[in-house]
Amino acid sequence: MRYETWTGWGRFAVIGLLAVVMAACGGNGGNTPMTGGDDGDAVDVPALNAAKDAAMAAYDMAKKAVADVEAHKDADMDSYTTAVAKRDEAEAANKKAQADETVADAEKYRDMARDANTEAMKYADMVTRAAGTAADRAMAAAIAPAIADPDGDGVIVGVGQTDLQKDMRQGHNSDNLANSTTFTVAAGGAVTVDHDGGATTNEGQEDVLDKDDMPGDPPMSIKNQFMKQADAMRADLDGFAVSVHERTLDKVTDTLTVYTNVEDNADQAYQMYYGTNDAGARNGINAIAEQTIGEEGDDQYMANVITFDADVSPISDQIVATRFRIGNGVTSDTQFDDNDATTEVDEGEVEGSFNGIPGTYACETGCDVTTDDMGRVSTFAGTWIFTPTEAGSKMMVRSVIPDADFLTFGYWLQATEQADGSMTYRINTFHAGAQPFSTPIVNVEGTAEYSGKATGLYARKTFNNKGVGTPISSGQFTADANLMANFGGNNVAVNLQNSITGTVSNFMDDSGNMIDDDWSVKLNKANIAAAGGGLTIGELEGENDRKATTTGGGSWIGTFYGIPVDAMRTPITDNDATTAAPENAPTSVAGEFNAHFSNGHVIGAFGATKK
Repeated sequence: MRYETWTGWGRFAVIGLLAVVMAACGGNGGNTPMTGGDDGDAVDVPALNAAKDAAMAAYDMAKKAVADVEAHKDADMDSYTTAVAKRDEAEAANKKAQADETVADAEKYRDMARDANTEAMKYADMVTRAAGTAADRAMAAAIAPAIADPDGDGVIVGVGQTDLQKDMRQGHNSDNLANSTTFTVAAGGAVTVDHDGGATTNEGQEDVLDKDDMPGDPPMSIKNQFMKQADAMRADLDGFAVSVHERTLDKVTDTLTVYTNVEDNADQAYQMYYGTNDAGARNGINAIAEQTIGEEGDDQYMANVITFDADVSPISDQIVATRFRIGNGVTSDTQFDDNDATTEVDEGEVEGSFNGIPGTYACETGCDVTTDDMGRVSTFAGTWIFTPTEAGSKMMVRSVIPDADFLTFGYWLQATEQADGSMTYRINTFHAGAQPFSTPIVNVEGTAEYSGKATGLYARKTFNNKGVGTPISSGQFTADANLMANFGGNNVAVNLQNSITGTVSNFMDDSGNMIDDDWSVKLNKANIAAAGGGLTIGELEGENDRKATTTGGGSWIGTFYGIPVDAMRTPITDNDATTAAPENAPTSVAGEFNAHFSNGHVIGAFGATKK
């Protein structure tokens, strides 16, 4: 039973009397509520109740620990049975603690309940870990065939197999995607999944990843739009940012894991961004002309002045001036026309800024502005001209030039729910770049080294005493990618010219743990050839249907990207073959691979930049 102190005036009178008596007898002076125990001794009520509460809490935790693993008890029945026994011990100790009337005994049973709870939680955790291991192994067993045999031809190891030919792989022969699905990227990092290779029979079947601003709930551009998964967790790759995109359609869930080294938009000089030939490429601008600003002398400068269109709604957030704050959704009333009576003031001149550049807006006749419902200028009446306050070459327009030379690569996991509730998997990999290398290969001499990162999926297995392998773990891997390209020229051996080799090593799981110390993929010699306006990697000489090989009979392909530039950031397009690599070599390379080890398989993609 739990002891309670008395309430009301009677309690205060009795306690006051007890305090006087106990003080006279050397008692506790009334500081702690006390009551008589079975043997007549005083009982510390708060301490007794605290012990009872602690015993109850220990039992509750033990009971919850067992309940939480009830559904997974078959994973480790022995541990589950022990956890149940410890829960019962905690219950018995708690009952005794609740019935006791002395602090010492209640605390003894409290400690027994606590010890039993600790053991119950320990064995319940064993059940949880066993269930997790079982789930991991089940997942590994389900996904291993897709990793080991991505083209689905039933051949796992065989030199010259075509596992990386996309027309036979996941995402290219499913109900959701056409056989010619491609990934493309644009300046700034936009990735497009083209389901029909540009065919006109399925118009609109392109998903622009991250373009989630179309009508709908959730917003989407087409029925099977990929949606960005902001909460998805993926491993970090140095130098590359990751995003995850997913869609579910007819019990088929496609998940894209995309890595890219696209950089933030760069600044550009005002005079270059708003060049005299750029009016047609800039929204809301009618004309751009170079003018000499100011009186002759030290204060005179050259700058491009901008004449605006009447409709400036596409750039309304770039037009800033205090005098343009006339209200929301209103039109000014001749307040910007110059008043001849005020000779020292030109009402048609308005100080402000355009796209972050300080300057002056000017208009001569019929000069009105109309604002939108947010108070921003949406329409100019009359001819409005913006003149910067400094030389155009001295001022920078911020964050306007998208990165046009970057890599994108990753992997695509497709999970299909079967009629019995089980899942089957298929896997694809992809790589792309914003700037294909277009310099003729004969104009590149010497060698170039590339280093970067790789990612994909792995399956690892173990063997019993009869040599039968069983998948035990699977998931995302990260690794280091290093390649050596040999181009032409007298300093490169003839048998190595226009070829590339490499390695993918240090395979880590998504928790940063080494998967297997012995895993290392050798990217065997592949030819470099001109194709599709760029340089591709992978075809063996004279055998267009055979890919370059990797460890264990896998294969790999790749593409060069990036236009090399000189010290002045001027593209190198030397056609006399006098500039040696790496100065005029491609700036990056990306590709895809799969490989097989005695105890596992990997499939993935990589991106590497020139050292």
